[in-house]
Amino acid sequence: FSFFFFLMIRRPPRSTQSRSSAASDVYKRQFLDTALRVEGIKFGVYLVSLITLFVVVWLPYVKLLNEKIWRVKGILNLIPINVIFQNENLKSRINNQNFVAAIK
Repeated sequence: FSFFFFLMIRRPPRSTQSRSSAASDVYKRQFLDTALRVEGIKFGVYLVSLITLFVVVWLPYVKLLNEKIWRVKGILNLIPINVIFQNENLKSRINNQNFVAAIK
């Protein structure tokens, strides 16, 4: 019976940490949690600024560019094709895809 009792007693593992080491682990864990929160906040600010930049800068630029493209297409549609072929300056500018200079 004493043999089985001996087997039932569990010894702690040899690598048991001291109290100061356990406190150090808690401090490290708190530091990592804080660092992860800071990184999460940085990422959130980055996403918000990226979306804001897209809405404030990119969308108005694309809208303006689209309006200019349609304006140039509309003006070019008003020029009869025989006038374009007769005027060498106009023809060369259109062939070089310099539409804005061709309209002026």
